[in-house]
Formats: sequence, C-alpha cells, structure tokens
Amino acid sequence: MKILRRFPRISLSQVLVVPFITQIFLAVGLTGYGSLRHGQVAIEQLVTQLNDESSKRVDQHLDSYLAIPHQINQVNARSIESGLLSRDLRRLGHYFWEQMRAHPEFAFINFADQQGKFIGINRDHRNILQMDIIEPPHLGFYYRYDIKDGKPTAFTSYKVPYEPLKEVWYTDPVKARKPLWTSIYFWNDDKVLAISSSHPVIQGNQVIGVVGIDYLLHRISEF
Repeated sequence: MKILRRFPRISLSQVLVVPFITQIFLAVGLTGYGSLRHGQVAIEQLVTQLNDESSKRVDQHLDSYLAIPHQINQVNARSIESGLLSRDLRRLGHYFWEQMRAHPEFAFINFADQQGKFIGINRDHRNILQMDIIEPPHLGFYYRYDIKDGKPTAFTSYKVPYEPLKEVWYTDPVKARKPLWTSIYFWNDDKVLAISSSHPVIQGNQVIGVVGIDYLLHRISEF
C-alpha cells in the first residue's frame, strides 16, 4: 500500500525571498559585529592613550612640584651667605611670609642657625599663616604669633618645647653638607607626617644654619 506523504505547499516567492533575506540578515549581522568589535578596540586604545597622557601629566607636575622647594632654598641660602638677606629673625620672617603667600602648597618655611635660633612661617589647617620664633632668652621653646603685613602681632598662647638642631630637617643636610630631601618625620606639634627640602647655609667652610621648606604627605596624597 502506497503511503502518500503530504508536505506543506511552498510558494515560489518564498523560495526566492527567504534565502535572499537570510543573506541580508547574515551580512548585516557580520557587519554590525565587526563594527562593534572595531569600536571596542578603538575605545580600549583611546582609554590607554588617555591613561598614558594622564600619567605623563602627573609625572610632569610632580617633577615641578618637587623641584620648586629646592630652587627657593638655594636662592634663600645663597642670599643669607652673601648677606643680601639679613639673619635678623623678624626680617627673615617677613621674607618667608611673602614666599608662603606666593606658594600655597608649602606647609612651612624656616631657618635655624647653629646657636639654636629659629624663624619659621607655618600654614595651619585653616590656611592661616603664623610665625614661630625661637630667640634668646627663650632658646628651646618656640612661640607662635599671628601675623599682620608680614610682622608678628599677638602671641597665640602657643609655646612648644623645640630644639631645631636635633631635627632631621637640620641634621640631615648638615651631615651631608648638601641640599636634600629629608627622611619622613612627624611634625612636632600636629603629629602629621612631613618631609622637608633642606639646604645648608655655608660660609667659608662652616655650616652656619639650614633653610628648609616642608610638604605634608597627606597634601601630596590628595593631589
């Protein structure tokens, strides 16, 4: 007995159109995938280029950021050695105050001589500049003053035991007899980590003092 199998009738238009549409979808799909993949590669390359450019800019900024204190210290040290800058503490304090105003990234500028006298301009957490002075008859303690027009005014009731000749910002350059970045240390009063660019002041063959500029590590980290 012959069994007849019935198949659905397929029109000629379907036979012609379906393969054509299939080819179109295949071509569009492959083209779209290729475009998408090409776009992903282009974006990855762009991101890499941007990261490289960002890194270069950070490196350039840090190079400049870290070079400025050495340059200013060199000018200050040479000026003191030659007598262009007076070693009078208050006159030096006024000069340092001007430099601190010009460089808001500095946390401190200071000078100490071999007798233990000291002058420094401090920038506190409020971005206010104050003057720290150690002078006879109060050697071994610094007194902090508010500043007006570069001159100390009111005593802030801030008196701190301090011996600059024992601090790394002073001892490191005296030992090396050259400018350097000190080892990292704690600020005496605020207990924050700092690093100093220090430069010995030399007359003849004798170190007569040290000038220094401090950076706080957390401010560098914020950048």
